[in-house]
Amino acid sequence: MKLNRREFLALTGKTAAGAVIFAACGLPERELIVQSPVEMPEDLVRGEDAWYATSMGDFTNGDGVLIRVMEGRAKKIEGNPDHPVNRGKSTARYDSVLQLLYHPDRLQEPMLRYSKNGNLVNTTWDDADNRFRNALTNADGAMTIVTNPIRGHLGSVAEKFAAQYNGKYMTFDPTEQGVLHGAVKSVLGQDQLPTFDISHAHTVLSFGADWLGTWGSPAQFGVKYGEFRSQSDRGYLIHAEPRMSLTAAAADLWLAP
Repeated sequence: MKLNRREFLALTGKTAAGAVIFAACGLPERELIVQSPVEMPEDLVRGEDAWYATSMGDFTNGDGVLIRVMEGRAKKIEGNPDHPVNRGKSTARYDSVLQLLYHPDRLQEPMLRYSKNGNLVNTTWDDADNRFRNALTNADGAMTIVTNPIRGHLGSVAEKFAAQYNGKYMTFDPTEQGVLHGAVKSVLGQDQLPTFDISHAHTVLSFGADWLGTWGSPAQFGVKYGEFRSQSDRGYLIHAEPRMSLTAAAADLWLAP
């Protein structure tokens, strides 16, 4: 079949129109999950970004964020203005989270630990799957799944997975605020953490907690601190901590034991 230039352009236009009509009948692109290979082929680079709303699972208060994704890869993390916790504000920790995905020393393939010292050797996915299935089969109830505290459906899946093999499911948080939980329960009778509304306080006295730097949700406290300082008397902050943290630096009176 021979085509001259005019016929080729006409056919191309009809094909493009047909593709647009066909695409309009399919699922919206936002409902599809984009899988990104390790080596991004040049023909998949589209130059279009998408924003996805989620929360920071490793953060104590679960800050709400918007993640900018291009070609199936996360590029930027910003605060979600519609989230009640941080109300669109962000911290430097948001950007550092991307290093978990793209750090050059991260594990990029399955590894096998062959000694108690943590020595690792390369293995294949098939071998890893077989070892994992055999370990589950031979566990006979002597299995414990330990994760960081996870919320929602993922936590339910982990718990049900452990129960399926007569195992236990436990969570571990190195920064767990068990003492604070106990204090709140003793004083207020509630087994949950409150929201400290410093924005309506005239005087704040804090001990040891660097809530503008690392404690709780610094993004949330940053918003409330701005409102606290916007009062007619600017509020008065007293902070007791041995080191010069961000909160200590912002305090009107810093008590260094």
